[in-house]
Parts: sequence; structure tokens; C-alpha cells
Amino acid sequence: MSEHVISHRRGWLVTLSASFFFFYVFIQLNLFNAIDVQLMQDFGLGAAGLGQLASMFFYANALFLFPAGILLDRFSTRRLLLMAVSLATLGTFMFGAASHLTMAATGRFLVGTGAAFCFLSCVRLASRWFPSSKMAFVMGVVVTMAMLGGLVAQTPLALLADAIGWRHAVLLDGVLGVIVAGVIFLFVTDRPPGTQGNAIADKRHLQALGFWRCLSQVLGNPQNWLGGLYTSLMNLPVFLLGALWGIHFLVQVHHIHRVEASLTTTLFFVGVIIGSPAFGWFSDHLGRRVLPMLLGALVSLGVMLVLMCVPNLSLNALMLLFFPDWLCHKFPGAELSSDC
Repeated sequence: MSEHVISHRRGWLVTLSASFFFFYVFIQLNLFNAIDVQLMQDFGLGAAGLGQLASMFFYANALFLFPAGILLDRFSTRRLLLMAVSLATLGTFMFGAASHLTMAATGRFLVGTGAAFCFLSCVRLASRWFPSSKMAFVMGVVVTMAMLGGLVAQTPLALLADAIGWRHAVLLDGVLGVIVAGVIFLFVTDRPPGTQGNAIADKRHLQALGFWRCLSQVLGNPQNWLGGLYTSLMNLPVFLLGALWGIHFLVQVHHIHRVEASLTTTLFFVGVIIGSPAFGWFSDHLGRRVLPMLLGALVSLGVMLVLMCVPNLSLNALMLLFFPDWLCHKFPGAELSSDC
């Protein structure tokens, strides 16, 4: 077997092992959608209180994303991943065992802190193990792993929580975090063999530039701001419909049964699982990023307008709308390049 084939397979093993953490994080991100009623009952919360508890994840995520990027530029990706998954797992156990709201909120904050490293780590590793011409497809596969986690957090988690209670379901979820840490420890390495000289060169380059000059170059590039804004806005349907309010929205606005609503939100993630690698390949094959992004934004706008403005849609119509909503934000690799 050629050295190239071995390196290629090793690259997939490393990248998929790291994306297992992305899978885990997306379970944490989306689990409120399945257990919201039980949480509101146990902690005596209304809709606003539940939203505040869920937002602890996003407060931490937003706060630590920038430091995560700085750390990943300068330190071992493997070690930072192990630290991050440990924080997320600890937070999951805290949340599942919480006897009061403050402890639950602290647990969610820790989960969000660890989650800040998951996608950036996958991008960092993929960029070292694969050529740039394959990045969109590789990141599509990484996103697929995340969406598998989102799918697990819908109907499967709801059924598990109904069977054993939300606390035991979340504690089992914490055990999964321990398994994720073991996989990362065993299989993730920072760079391909024989490329350690690149690590030394990168470190010297960063030292020569200095922190403030690096920061000014990043902040001064308008493509970074535009790419970040696009990604943030396109991910809103995932956070709103998949992570927290999707089932509530379908039950109260479109008047379908809760089980049917959970199946409908599950279809969102099934669509992304199919669409992410497919459009990653398409973007690489086309050699363009902006055109697919524009197409995705237009389709997303149309789908969301129908969901918001057309009353009493049938179950089949809702499923049909949720399934192709993968176009809303997943053109993998688009944010990684400014070329058109």
C-alpha cells in the first residue's frame, strides 16, 4: 500500500475522530428541543426562563470562540481538544445532576466553553491533513457528523427521556463524552508524519508577526466579517428550530402532535446529513463558493417565509419544508475561501 494512501486514510481517521466531538456538541446544543417540557416543570421555568437557561451555552460559546482560535494557532490541537471535551463532559454531568437552576446554568456554560473549540479544531486538523481543493467535501463530512448529533437529540433523545427521565438521559449523554475523549486520545494527532518542520515554521512566523499585528490583519479583512455574518445568519434556523423552539413552534402554530413535531425537526437534520457532503463535493467540483452560498440563502429565505406566514400547514407539507432546509446554511468550505 502506497504511503499516499496510508496518509489519506490516516487523515480521515484523525478528522473523523475529532468530528466525533462535534457530534457530541450538537447533542448538547439541540437537547433542549426534546426535554423542554420536563425542564420547565422541574425548574419552574416559563418560556423566557428556559430561553435564558439555553442561552448560557451561547454566551460561553461567543465569549470563548475568539480565544479558542488564538490558542489553536499556537498550541497542540489534540491537547486543546482533550481539554475542551473534558469541560463539555463535566458540564453535561453538572447539568444532569443539577438540583437548582444556578448549577444547571453553570453546567451549560461549561458545555458552551468546550464547544467553542470543536469546529475550529476540525478545520485546523483538516487543513493539515487534506489539500485545499478537498476542503469543502471534508468539511461537509465533518458537518454531517455534527448533524447526526442533532438528529440523535431529536426523537431518539425524546423517547429516551420519556422512558428513563431527562436527568438519566443527560447523565448517559455525559458518559458518551468520556467515550469521545477516549477516541480523541487514541486517534488524533496534530500533523501528518514528517511535517513537524511546518509546525516550527508556523510558530516562528506567528512570533515574528506578533499578536497585535496578527489580530489587526484578521480584523482588517472584510471577508472575515462577511463570512462570519453569513455563517451566523444562516445557522439561525438550526439554533431556533433544531435546538430549542422547533417542536414548540410546530405544536402551537401548526397544531400537530408533539411526536409528529419531533419527527419533523428530525428531518431537518436528515436533510443536512445528505446535503453537507453532497454540496461540499459540488462546491469543490464547481470551484466556486459564493454562487452556492447565494443559492442557499435564497432557498432558506423562501422556506422560512412559508413556515412563518402560511397557517395550518399539513404534516406532509411541514416535512417537505424541513427536509430541504439543509440549503439554509451548509455549503461546507464556503467560509474558508474568499474566491468566487
